[in-house]
Amino acid sequence: KYQFRDKTGSITIDVDDELWQGRPISANTNVTLIGEVDIDYKPLKRVEIDVDQVQL
Repeated sequence: KYQFRDKTGSITIDVDDELWQGRPISANTNVTLIGEVDIDYKPLKRVEIDVDQVQL
């Protein structure tokens, strides 16, 4: 799991190692994530992305 942040907030993503392929990124790297949004409301609202594809 990874956490991405910008000025609007943060989100946790779940991406398999074979999709990520150990690629390094920085705060200046544009990343496109394609996947499914998973929202859990209990005990607090939590949004997570289950990633199917990573584009750098």
